[in-house]
Amino acid sequence: AKIVIKEIIMIKNKKKREPKNPCTFVWILRSFFAVFGGLLVWQLYLFTAEDRAEPVSSSSSSNNNKVRKSKNTAVAAARKSKLADGCYHVLLDVGANIGVNARFLYEPHLYPKAHKVLALFDHEFGSSRDNRDLCVFAFEPNPAHRKRFENLTNAYTKMGWRYQHFMAGVSDIDGTMDFYHLHDEDKNEWGFSIFPRTDVKENITYEVEHVPVIRLAKWMWDEIWEREIPKKVYGDYSDVVKPGPKVLMKMDVEKMEYILVPDLFMSGALCNVVDLMYGEFHVWHSGLFPVNFPDNNLVLNNFPEGNQFYKSLNFIHQVARNCKTQLVWEDFEAYLYDGMPFPDPTETAW
Repeated sequence: AKIVIKEIIMIKNKKKREPKNPCTFVWILRSFFAVFGGLLVWQLYLFTAEDRAEPVSSSSSSNNNKVRKSKNTAVAAARKSKLADGCYHVLLDVGANIGVNARFLYEPHLYPKAHKVLALFDHEFGSSRDNRDLCVFAFEPNPAHRKRFENLTNAYTKMGWRYQHFMAGVSDIDGTMDFYHLHDEDKNEWGFSIFPRTDVKENITYEVEHVPVIRLAKWMWDEIWEREIPKKVYGDYSDVVKPGPKVLMKMDVEKMEYILVPDLFMSGALCNVVDLMYGEFHVWHSGLFPVNFPDNNLVLNNFPEGNQFYKSLNFIHQVARNCKTQLVWEDFEAYLYDGMPFPDPTETAW
């Protein structure tokens, strides 16, 4: 304001000294800059007024803190709960068949022949882990195993162990797909998949099941990523090389990995959520081909093409320096038939 007044006075004094016909343009220009400068100073004054305000009283500060706390509470209340909230360690059993991998984790003393996967669990989850710190989420769409999973879930619930089975397949989209029973009941239908067998000469009719499928990448973002980690843990994890909460994934999905793994990579779900993935990539003999996913523009006619695809995925993983996930492509088929009784909390001390 002072600058504006001073500028106006200078203009008036100069006007008295100038001839009666001054340059109108120059006068207008100087007036414009005078007014503009004054407005600029006034806006600066208003902008800095808050910084020059008097210190607030303790009661006012308390009220402001209450407002901030209420906002934080509202944000926390708006957070959608996740299935993995409260889980310190998580195992995703993708393509669970009859669920033996969960039993390897929760009841390792019953399965000494599964030494490779047991060593993996000890390395990542700790050899002195406590089952109360663990959660298993299993995906198996074969309705032939529904009763088995109901019994397993009930037994583990009674033990106080968190286990959840989804009667659904996994894919890179949500929807439904046709799965085939391949007449391999003697192997607990371990080949139940969207592909009928191509390595047999007999004319066989396969029973079809319409199966719901979920996009696994999205489910992992929604239900696992940024889960609430429990403040209290029960196990001793001092022997873990890289301590902290972990997510492991077992994958055995009968060639669905050809479209599933690329989606997990490209979505970021694998590299951000999973610390280690182990399982089977179906590329080991020519009878597994062709592998065709027309909707994904993926056609692999023979073993060399499939093997090149497999090598390319592994190469991408090797050069992705920001991907934390370890890959262990090894199939652990020990205890295919299980054969062990379910735990009983009234008979066993755990």
